[in-house]
Amino acid sequence: MLKTTDPLIEPIEVILESYGEKTFQLLVSYHIPSPLKEGQSVNEIKHLVSFAAYSIVTNYVGDNNASIPY
Repeated sequence: MLKTTDPLIEPIEVILESYGEKTFQLLVSYHIPSPLKEGQSVNEIKHLVSFAAYSIVTNYVGDNNASIPY
């Protein structure tokens, strides 16, 4: 999903940085073009990436706890 998010450029990395009971922290790194397209801003891109990551994570959230298939 992040690979198809406009205007991100590879390499795109998602790293599980830390985790605990019912919590985790992801590190997402990516490149963006310079200059940006007219009307785009860095904050808008950060917002899009955050919601894309959130969308992916919520696919694995059950009623009580996260349940990730192995």
